[in-house]
Amino acid sequence: MKLLVDENLSPRLAVRLHARGLEAAHIVHLGKAGLTDPELWRLAFGRSEVVVTTNVGDFIVLARDCELHAGIIAFRVAGLSAEEQWMHLEPVVDHVLQRQLDLTNKLVEVWAVGEFSVSDLPAP
Repeated sequence: MKLLVDENLSPRLAVRLHARGLEAAHIVHLGKAGLTDPELWRLAFGRSEVVVTTNVGDFIVLARDCELHAGIIAFRVAGLSAEEQWMHLEPVVDHVLQRQLDLTNKLVEVWAVGEFSVSDLPAP
């Protein structure tokens, strides 16, 4: 699983994901800060990366127009510190890795620490 972390989340997430053995990049580390959501989506699509973001609605709309995509991990809670973001994301990563889940065309919604759902992308 390859992940692209949106700039609305901490760059530390990419570092921690790397420490877990995952291929991850933060948009700022790629020198792409300021991309619009459609531009970020196209970048992630071209790199076959799961988008990790808080812009849930925007990326759901973009994904609906895409027949095949790597997936979305969407935080449904905002205003978290970098440490709190990791506390919310780590259980998701554990779940995906332990079950060897394929997130292709999936939406993972993170509601709280340890509270998340994995589903097919909702229909328009």
